[in-house]
Amino acid sequence: MKQLKSNKERDDWTKKLLNVVNLRPEEGERTLLMLIAYTITSVGLLWLEQSTIALFLQRFGAEGLPVIYIASSLMGSGLGILYSWLQNNFPLKRVFLVVALLMAAPLIVFRVGLELGAINGFLVLATIFVLRLWLDAEEILNDLNSQVAANQLFNIREIKRTYPIISSGLLIGDVISGFSLPVLVYLIGLENVLILASVGLLGGGFTLLYLANRYKQAFPDTPVREIDELESAYTSKRMSGTLRRYIIPLFAFFILGELLYLVVEFQYLGELERVYPNTEDMAGFLGLYSGIVGICELATQWFVSSRAVERLGVFVAAMFLPVSLSVLGFCTILFNVGGLNLDSAKILFFGTVTIRFFDELLRYTLIAGIEPFLFQPLPAEIRSSIQTQVQGIAEPLTTGLTGLGIFCGVWIFGKVLSHLDAEVARQIQGGAFVIAIAVFSVVWALSALLLRQSYITLLVQSAEQGRLGFGSVDLKAFKRAIIESLDGKTTEDDKRSCIQLLERIDLPNAGEILAPRLAKLSPDLQRYSMVAMIEYPNAIYLKDVRSLIQTRPDLEVLALSLRYVWLSQPQLDTHTLKPYLNQRVDPMVRGTATGLILNRGSEDDRQAAIATLEKMLTSEKERERIIGVQALQSTDRDDNLTHSYLPQLLQDDSARVRCTLLNAIAKKHLEAYYPSLLKGLYYRSTREAAKKSLIVLRDEALPLLAILAEDVRKPDYIRLQAWSAMSEIGSDLALKTLVEQLLTSWGTSRRNLLRVILKIPGERGIETVLDRLGRSGVEELMQQELLLLGQIFAAEMDLNSEVVAGREADLLRSALVGLQSDITDRCFLIMKLLYPFSSIQAAILNLDSDSEVSVALGLEILDNTVDLPQKQILLRVLEKRPTADRLADMEEMVSYQPMNPSDRLRRLLDLRHFLSDWTLACCFHLARDRRWGVTRESALVGLRHPSSFVREAVLTYLKVASPRTCYELLSILKDDPDPLVAAQVDSLKNEFVERKVQHKPLQVRTQT
Repeated sequence: MKQLKSNKERDDWTKKLLNVVNLRPEEGERTLLMLIAYTITSVGLLWLEQSTIALFLQRFGAEGLPVIYIASSLMGSGLGILYSWLQNNFPLKRVFLVVALLMAAPLIVFRVGLELGAINGFLVLATIFVLRLWLDAEEILNDLNSQVAANQLFNIREIKRTYPIISSGLLIGDVISGFSLPVLVYLIGLENVLILASVGLLGGGFTLLYLANRYKQAFPDTPVREIDELESAYTSKRMSGTLRRYIIPLFAFFILGELLYLVVEFQYLGELERVYPNTEDMAGFLGLYSGIVGICELATQWFVSSRAVERLGVFVAAMFLPVSLSVLGFCTILFNVGGLNLDSAKILFFGTVTIRFFDELLRYTLIAGIEPFLFQPLPAEIRSSIQTQVQGIAEPLTTGLTGLGIFCGVWIFGKVLSHLDAEVARQIQGGAFVIAIAVFSVVWALSALLLRQSYITLLVQSAEQGRLGFGSVDLKAFKRAIIESLDGKTTEDDKRSCIQLLERIDLPNAGEILAPRLAKLSPDLQRYSMVAMIEYPNAIYLKDVRSLIQTRPDLEVLALSLRYVWLSQPQLDTHTLKPYLNQRVDPMVRGTATGLILNRGSEDDRQAAIATLEKMLTSEKERERIIGVQALQSTDRDDNLTHSYLPQLLQDDSARVRCTLLNAIAKKHLEAYYPSLLKGLYYRSTREAAKKSLIVLRDEALPLLAILAEDVRKPDYIRLQAWSAMSEIGSDLALKTLVEQLLTSWGTSRRNLLRVILKIPGERGIETVLDRLGRSGVEELMQQELLLLGQIFAAEMDLNSEVVAGREADLLRSALVGLQSDITDRCFLIMKLLYPFSSIQAAILNLDSDSEVSVALGLEILDNTVDLPQKQILLRVLEKRPTADRLADMEEMVSYQPMNPSDRLRRLLDLRHFLSDWTLACCFHLARDRRWGVTRESALVGLRHPSSFVREAVLTYLKVASPRTCYELLSILKDDPDPLVAAQVDSLKNEFVERKVQHKPLQVRTQT
């Protein structure tokens, strides 16, 4: 007992810890192993970086860096091609091993080269130069390895939570390597640090290899094929002008960021070379500096970065770095030339170190944090491609061109300043590069502003098209885009879309944006705006609303404006509204005045308003009745009046009146009439209004909807409406209810539930499923579907046309084929809970094709996307092969034992809860035709089945198999709700009476 209690406490502690870091239980171990691998590799890589920089600067100086930049830009593309080739031709486990050896083994060779430098001076120079070049290669290979491993190990939703934690390994490595390097240099010497670095790189590589073996389903033994281009062929779209205007400054933003990084690095390392001529001293400084920066980066990333982006917005955060660099650069120059009694060389050194500090601090925290936001407005089908072009083409090309530019700049300074003292010339050159840093930082900041202009426009378009979740955008920028659209020369439809979007993102503060612009909007947009503002009336905006009233707007706008004025000023006397009750006043204004007086008027005024409302509710004109119901729903009192007219209005001939009344029932929370809302779902004319009214009730409607959705006797389309309403309510309780019903559903119900959950915006439905079930629970859903599929294959084998012939047998075989298709559809829906929609959809499109090439392509897409434990079985089953072959492939999951056709039919009936209604009916028809016995339980359950044609099939079977039982059950079924079944019962009763059926032994087979 103590052991169990201890284990439970440990599990609770683990869950709490995972909640703190926003991880699910099944993600914890994988994330920890990836963090360990990334940290170990980062420590080794940073030891290598710091020791290599010190050796390079001692031999070549900072002037040799431009050549490295040029060479590394070419090498980066080559390594990317090499890594892609390895992925496409070898399993990932082998790729990790090869890359680990490729990163570690050359370091041993370099160490030997340094040792032989005492014999040959040129050899040591060549070794150090190639070592510095190889450092960039190591960083590229490490990034590729870690990103590929993370993408294989986590799906697209998991990686959003886990990768920020995994990437912290670099910052942890900064701290560990930084503070340990001075000690290592003192104990074993700078050159021998290379050996330790190779050990660290090997350790990280083998940790990845262990991880790949532990999670074999995520790292298949087959090569990973490039399928992005194949998927995009089904979703590609032409770029709009807005999209192009966004992509160009997006490229500029990242290009300028890379350019500044290299210029800052060049100036920083040049100053280190000047101040620390001793290699070991330089390495010690680099280590301590790296450790301090690592601590600051960790603190900033954990406690500052996300809060700064959330509170200040994406673009204010993005401008922190360029503004900081420009201010520090200009301050460094001013102190240098300002005539202060300070050593200009020291000013330049400390200024450069400070610039480098802020560059690293903000680049790896704020800038790294906002990169996903900048790519978010792009359509999903081109987002990955654009990101690859930016990071795989634009940035390496920028590295080469920047290196060439620095090389030319150094050469020019060398020629122009050749007559000056070397130290003075170095300071002038350093000052020029600091000025360049400041100037390019200003240009970078301006590019961020240009990016913002296109960003907010594209963001609005993305949201209009339903491609964007509001939790992943900069809402301040979003609201600025709405203001610019309303004030600019945009179309009526664009402005309407902006108002609708404002309702969705910030309805309580909509008046802040809409009120000052009411008079400038068209009547239609004025109505939209007032409808939005009236939900949260505020006296602050009364001046703007009164100004609108003075312009004599349309009657509907006037009514809304009057209502807004009175709702925002509870102290006003309603007696002044009494003249508006006159019959000559338009019904819209009259109804608004009636509702306001009924809520806040004196007794005499209320009596007059009640009389007016009664006339409107009983008017022969549809519009008067509709407005009367709207006035009725706006009242807080007069329940007697409501109950007097509501039953009559529910029977109104006008569907528009009934729809308005359903909305009134929801707004006034009339619980006695909630059944009318459910009844409204059955009729096409009121279905949408009833659904919206139930959504208005929010969680209050959930018990009603849950009972309706759980009732298997209700039509599927009615249950689907109930689930759809729950999804649109979208509360935590609603989503939890949907997931609970998913667990107990099967067949068509499960398919409909999965579709509803997948359509919930922002992937909240998917997240709720994963929170409730975890990845293992989703895998169990897939296991259930495949087990059923195996049983269907077995039935198809034992009931084939050579064994069982006839029309009824053909119908059953056709039903089984349809059931296989249903199961496959559900499998794909389940996969969409874990994997990108675009990948699964591309696979579906290919697998539905009649072309063998397309089917092979679809299977290839699945093979590279899915990492389920049942993946290989699923892939083999989806191939268009004979049933016997596919059943053999499922042997490890479903053990097939051939059965007699009658036994196989009874086995199918045992699985009746998992079969479609038509398949179940076909089973009874075949049993009748072949005179096969079924269990008493199967027959009795069939008679209680929700589908009428199943009950009809069972009756037809019992008529042949057991007339006595059939005759005895007719009295029970005489009141069947389905008229066809009731008619069949009457027909059978008359037939039995005519034949004078005698009691005969029961022929229905019993089975315990």
